[in-house]
Amino acid sequence: MIIASLILIYTFVILFAYGQGTIFLLHKILLKQAQFSIPFQLIIGLMTITTLASFASLFIRINWEFQSVLITGALLLFFFVVCRSYAFQKLSLRNFNTSQIIGLIIFIGSSILILYAATLTPTNPDTGIYHAQTIRWIETYPVVPGLVNLHDRLAYDSSFLLATTIFSFSYLKIESFHLLTGALFLIMAGYCYQGIHELLGKKYLLSNFLKLGFYLSLFIFLFDQVSSPGTDAPATLLIWFIIAQTIRFFEERQLEEDLQGFFLILLCFFCVTIKISTAPLLLLALGLMVFLNYFKKFRNYGLAALCSFVILLPFVARNIILTGYPIYPGFPFDLFHLDWRTSVENVKNASKTIHWFATLPNISFQKFSSLSWRDQTIQWFDNLIPRQKAILQFILASLLANGLLCVFKEWRIFLKQNKSTWIVYLTAIAGCVAWFVCTGFSLWLWLFNRRGLFIGFDGHCIFARKNLIA
Repeated sequence: MIIASLILIYTFVILFAYGQGTIFLLHKILLKQAQFSIPFQLIIGLMTITTLASFASLFIRINWEFQSVLITGALLLFFFVVCRSYAFQKLSLRNFNTSQIIGLIIFIGSSILILYAATLTPTNPDTGIYHAQTIRWIETYPVVPGLVNLHDRLAYDSSFLLATTIFSFSYLKIESFHLLTGALFLIMAGYCYQGIHELLGKKYLLSNFLKLGFYLSLFIFLFDQVSSPGTDAPATLLIWFIIAQTIRFFEERQLEEDLQGFFLILLCFFCVTIKISTAPLLLLALGLMVFLNYFKKFRNYGLAALCSFVILLPFVARNIILTGYPIYPGFPFDLFHLDWRTSVENVKNASKTIHWFATLPNISFQKFSSLSWRDQTIQWFDNLIPRQKAILQFILASLLANGLLCVFKEWRIFLKQNKSTWIVYLTAIAGCVAWFVCTGFSLWLWLFNRRGLFIGFDGHCIFARKNLIA
C-alpha cells in the first residue's frame, strides 16, 4: 500500500504539471480566462499525456523510454509554468462550519478506503481475459499490425488501457501496477466533495446536488471496479464529471472568454477514445460550441476542431494498425484492404459477442443467438438486480415529473431562464435513446404485457456498466 501511495502521488504530480501546461498554452493562444479546480486540471493532464502516449505508441513501446521524456517535460513545466503561474492556497479549517469539518473527515476516510481498494485483486473478469494482456503488449512493443488475428480481445483498443501503461512501472521488475483507475476515483471523489462542501455551506446549486449523487454512486455502483484497469468505470466517471461541470459552467454564467467550455468540448472527444459508446457526448460538445458562438468565430472553432482531431487521430490510427478498421469492433466495412486486417465476418462476430456478454452472459452464446430480440430483452430485464430496477423506475418517474411540472408557470419560466442547460438534458436523452436502441425496443412490450405495469425505461441506472449517458 506504501508503494501504491507513492505511485499515486507521482501520478497526481505528473497530471497536475501537464494539466497546468496545457491550460497555460491554450490561455496564451486564445487569450481567454483560465480558472480551474485542481480535479479539473488533473483530468486535463490525463487527457494531454494520454494523447501524447497514443502518438508515441505508434512508434515506440510505452515503457521507461516514454517515462523519461514524460518526467523531463514535467520538470520543465513545473519550472516555467507551475511555479510562476500557480498560487497554492493554504487550507484553513477556520473557514469551515461544523458540518463541513465532519464532511471533510468523511471525505478523507473514504479516500483512504479508495486507496485500499485500489490495491486489491481485480474482480472484473475482463482484466484477466484481456486488460492485463493488452497493457503488457503496450509495455513491450509499439502498436502491432494485425494483433487482432492473435486474439480479437487484444484489439479492443482504449486510450485508458494505454494511459494505465504509462504508470504501470513494469520496468522496475516488481510488478505491473494498474493504479490509474484508483487515481481517477480519488480525483472524482475530490471533485464531488467540492460540491458537498458547498451544500454544507448552504450553496444549493443543481451541480452540487449532482456531485453529491455521483459521490454516493462511486461507492454504490462502481466501487468494485477501483482495482481494475477496465474501461467501464473511467468512462462513467468522466461522463459524470463532464455533465456536472457543464451544468456548473452554465450556472456560473461563464462568458465566451472562459477557457472551461473549450476544455469541456475536448474532454467529450477524449471520452470517446476511452469507450466508443460514450459517443452521445459529442452532442454536448456541439451544443457547447453553439453556446460559445464558436461557429461565428473561426479562430476558436478552428482550434477546437484541430485539438479534437489531434485527440481522435492516434486512437483511429491505432485501431487501423491493430485491426484494419478505424473502429473495432464497429462498422463492418473493409475500407482499407490492408494485408493484416481481420475479416468482416470476424468484426460482426465480435460485435455479437459483446452484445451477448452485455445482455445475458449467464447463458451460452449459442442459446442467446437462438433467442428473438424480444426474448433477449425480457430475460435481460428479469436478470437485473433490484437496485437496478429501482433506478429504472426512478428515471421514468423523474422524466414524468419533469413533464408534469411544465403545467406550472413558474417551472416554465425557470426552463426559459435556463435554456443553456437543455444542451445537457438533450445529451442525456440522446444517450438514453442510444442505449435503448442497443438493448432492444421489445422491452416496451414487456412493460405492458408481462405485468401490466410501467416498471422500467432505459439504461440510465446502468450507464456505469454500459457507459452511455443517462
